[in-house]
Amino acid sequence: MQLQVEPWQGKCLDLSKAYKQVRLLPAHRRLSVIFFHDKSGNPKFYVANSLMFGATAAVYDFNRISRSSWFLFNKMLLIPCGVFYDDFLLFSPEDLACNADQSTSSLLDLLGWRHVRTGPKGRTFEEKFQVLGCSLDLTGLVRGELALENKPGRLDRLREHFQKVKAAGSLPLREAQVLHGLLRYACGFFAGKHLHQVCAEIM
Repeated sequence: MQLQVEPWQGKCLDLSKAYKQVRLLPAHRRLSVIFFHDKSGNPKFYVANSLMFGATAAVYDFNRISRSSWFLFNKMLLIPCGVFYDDFLLFSPEDLACNADQSTSSLLDLLGWRHVRTGPKGRTFEEKFQVLGCSLDLTGLVRGELALENKPGRLDRLREHFQKVKAAGSLPLREAQVLHGLLRYACGFFAGKHLHQVCAEIM
């Protein structure tokens, strides 16, 4: 008798304005002051009530929180999961995907986390889905194959920029910076990172 292997699906679950949901302890507000001079040269002070996006300490603080949620998804709900800051990459067998979707949302509700739900903004579990700027294809996972590729449109955008440079016969600094950014991201999907040398040459 041949064993039937069930297809797998996945999705990327995103916390809504994650840093803004983490309130600062009132006693620590004195450590979260933003100072600058305005256009007139007058001093301006802003005091943050939540984690400040971009601050090194805020990243370390939030990483502990997101890792805790990751642990609960994996150990408590038994949903295979990865995490990158406030983006959670969830996997599930096709028949259990709906249950996994509801379970993760229910747990986040209990913890008080606002998040993107399945619906107009939140995608449901799928065999091929977008995650962190790339496309992940689980169609061949039952055969031991996993496809990771550039999201639709990125390669077309690169092609357009190169055609513009070719037509102009020059590579202005701004155009080089745009191409460098696109290539740096795209080259992560090539074995051996061959495009890294192209990035170096452009800059």
